[in-house]
Amino acid sequence: MLEPWNDLAAPDVAPITEDGRQMLGVRCTTCGRIDFPAVPFCRVCLTETTVSEALDPDGVLYAFTTIRTAAEPYMVGYVDLDNGLRAFGHIAGEAGIGTRMTLGGPGLPITFMASEKGDSQ
Repeated sequence: MLEPWNDLAAPDVAPITEDGRQMLGVRCTTCGRIDFPAVPFCRVCLTETTVSEALDPDGVLYAFTTIRTAAEPYMVGYVDLDNGLRAFGHIAGEAGIGTRMTLGGPGLPITFMASEKGDSQ
């Protein structure tokens, strides 16, 4: 029986560089597709010709929500990265749809914060 593949739960997979400034993904050398998190094969052409690649951490906030808990509310959302991918993560600080975002720092969970490059696209 096949086991479900959960790359983010695997202890040997670090989807963020050690300095916390870039996400690690893969690029297919056959068709050029970029994937994050890294997968061992291309999801388009199904070849196993992928290479690791550090991805640009900047993008625009696509959607977000505030989760209210007894301890403290926090925001999560989707960021449309400049390379065409959409990443999900925690949103730190004040932000609205269209805000320029950048990867916030080391470790999991993935955290984006407002970028100094400007408020909107």
